[in-house]
Amino acid sequence: MSRVVVLGSINRDLVLTLEHLPVPGETVTASHLEILNGGKGANQAVAAAAIGGSVALVGRVGTDTAGPEQVSALAAAGVDVSYVRKDPRAPTGTAVVMVDGAGHNSIAVVPGANGLLDAVSVEQAAPLIERARILLLQLEVPDGAIERAVAVARRARVVTILNIAPYRDLPPGVLRRVGYLLANETEAAALLGRRVDGIEDAAQAAEAMRRLGPSWGIITLGEQGTVAAGDDGWFHEPAVAVDTADTTGAGDVFAGVLAVGLVEALPVRDAVRLAIAAAAVSVTRRGARGLHPADAPALRGRSTR
Repeated sequence: MSRVVVLGSINRDLVLTLEHLPVPGETVTASHLEILNGGKGANQAVAAAAIGGSVALVGRVGTDTAGPEQVSALAAAGVDVSYVRKDPRAPTGTAVVMVDGAGHNSIAVVPGANGLLDAVSVEQAAPLIERARILLLQLEVPDGAIERAVAVARRARVVTILNIAPYRDLPPGVLRRVGYLLANETEAAALLGRRVDGIEDAAQAAEAMRRLGPSWGIITLGEQGTVAAGDDGWFHEPAVAVDTADTTGAGDVFAGVLAVGLVEALPVRDAVRLAIAAAAVSVTRRGARGLHPADAPALRGRSTR
């Protein structure tokens, strides 16, 4: 039985390495091009598997050559792909990722088959979701799929983590039905309609997120760490200092590992600590899937202190 079910996107990533990210109207020559595996949902599922979680992914790929390649890579990473379907109506999703010399990135996504994941598709996966401990969602799939998945999880009393990335306004009622609402400072600012700047401000924002209905509001702050607010107040966990090569996918690693920590009944603070450590390891490597199974023993040792 998969204890974490991820519903989300599967992409082929075209990764360009640049000296600096272009500004509007500027052409920049890339020094390197890589074709890697990606998609927020797929990345989160792979991170959950890498830390030792039992995880399944619900998603869509095309019938082009990229589709089977993505599915094979997920299966090789230890993800249950029984509910990843091939759809001939659209190509596999594609992301163009530009990474500069400091590891910062800029990303454009063509949804492709990810945009065909609908409420009917989710209902077909309902038996899988109902047996899970955690349902993990992000926003690279349509609203209809998100709404139905949250409803299925709620009726089965499955805890939901909603990562509001990439941010968009959601249908009324969705936020009230999730257990954990996860965002970075930019996404939290878009949700709340105000700037989020610094730890104290993020703590207030996390509390405001919690008041929308979830039990926990969690905001990742990059080099400033993570702030989380629950019924008993808020806490701040600092980031881990590392030499950054590529920040692509760090938030996905955080989300996937957080889900596994919660499934294993770690206190929320310890689950956040584990997720921070995993994300820190991931940014020292190129690509969106920088967490490897060999990292798990050391990371678990860092999650408590």
